[in-house]
Amino acid sequence: MALVDLMKYEMFAKFRGREETFDFMDGLTSRHDIPSERWKELLDLTDAVYDGVIEVKEIPELLAQAFGLDEAKAAKLARDLVAVQLLPMKDVMPGLAEQIATWGGMTPPANDAPQTFDEYADSLAQRTNVTLTFQHAKRLATLVKSYLDGKKTRDDVMLLLQRPIVVGGLGLTQEQAAAMLQTVDEEKTKIKVDNYVGGSGAHISGGDVVASAIEIVPSHEVAKETPVAAGKKLKVESPDATSNDPVLEVAVAVAVNAAAATLAEKRIAKKAFGDLARMAIRGVRDPYQTRSIIERDYKVDGEPLLLLIEAIMAGMETYHGKERGSANPPPLEAGAGEPRVSAARTLEEERAEQAAKVTPEQLAAVAEASKPEKAHAMLTVGSVVPQAAGEVPIVTDIQATRRLVGPVEELGTMTPVEFRRLSSSADEAARKIEDLLHALEATSYDDRIRGIQAWRKSPMCVLYAQMANEALNNGIAMSEVAARRRNKGDESLSPAELVAVATLNAKIRF
Repeated sequence: MALVDLMKYEMFAKFRGREETFDFMDGLTSRHDIPSERWKELLDLTDAVYDGVIEVKEIPELLAQAFGLDEAKAAKLARDLVAVQLLPMKDVMPGLAEQIATWGGMTPPANDAPQTFDEYADSLAQRTNVTLTFQHAKRLATLVKSYLDGKKTRDDVMLLLQRPIVVGGLGLTQEQAAAMLQTVDEEKTKIKVDNYVGGSGAHISGGDVVASAIEIVPSHEVAKETPVAAGKKLKVESPDATSNDPVLEVAVAVAVNAAAATLAEKRIAKKAFGDLARMAIRGVRDPYQTRSIIERDYKVDGEPLLLLIEAIMAGMETYHGKERGSANPPPLEAGAGEPRVSAARTLEEERAEQAAKVTPEQLAAVAEASKPEKAHAMLTVGSVVPQAAGEVPIVTDIQATRRLVGPVEELGTMTPVEFRRLSSSADEAARKIEDLLHALEATSYDDRIRGIQAWRKSPMCVLYAQMANEALNNGIAMSEVAARRRNKGDESLSPAELVAVATLNAKIRF
């Protein structure tokens, strides 16, 4: 049966098109020190098995030849590759289960036992028929390590294994979680935990070589939450549960839509990016941490990274803007629910007593100290020497400049002032720039490329990039950066202009 015939089965077609495949390949290349850009060669091998060109037993030898691996490393890589790409379809492709059994490489040899918790977690997942991504395998390693250290009870680990992935768990069924813990309990005699400088390590017996396990950092901040409080288990949301904050979900949708083109190009799941944006918008992670996670886990850098950060920033602006606009509590009736600082006096009486102790001079001094620095006017030209009597005065506030009428040059010299002259609405001004790019594309696609390149170098876009970098480096919102620049008298963009430019940059491509 060929690959084309297998694709007629809905189950196989869905398996082949799953988004997790890219995470699996990224984890394999990282774990086995293979150049990340050669991940397609791994899929070509498994496709050759599905096509009947090669058999499973030939995979280790071909991997050794292609990547220059020794026999032991090639066997490990083949075992991981078969586990994630072939083993789940053993009941779909006729003869595949027999090929895997004949090969016999899914069971590690006695002298090739896992030496670290990461490797042990991979082996544990394979033996219990659970497929995990590279990041989720590290999460399982953290749970096993905590369980063996005695930091978490069996009930705690069972709860975390069944907790949805979006809130720090692994999303396993009760049967899968029980099978995993039963396997760990049976192998406790092989796993010995002791201490070393810097934290808790593990030595896993089974071979001549014994190495200390590395310290593992949980891949999800929510995984650090304690699952048991006051002796009662916390309520776990269903995997499909979302935030109860509608404003937050609207902001996340704005971020995902703004980054849709980049996500498709980099093959990043929208759900994963939405979870990342949600954590950033809620303030769980600052922009610098979010940027580091995107660079580390998704291997994105350069302009695509900036576009993803811009999309998250647009979501943050949407969230904070709508949140402030919706905050309008109804006024309380006079005397209703009036707080008291003691049985003798109310809060208003306490405030009046404290205000009587403050002199007008003290209030004036505090008010003067809290005033912002005076903004300095930005002059277009320098000062000139005063003219003598009878001489023709020199006009300094008007300068003649060359007017470039070409659309590409117009985009390249676009300043914030000229951007605002396009329309009183920032969104409408951005649409006019997009229309100009469409007009260039109708003439020639090369002209559209030159137009986009000119826009990227324009003073308007450069100012936006500077403000975005300043927000990332200082871990503050773009609106705060804009306020600081205005207080200093520097040129700045309004929140509406920031969102409009971010949306425009996400749309224009070449």
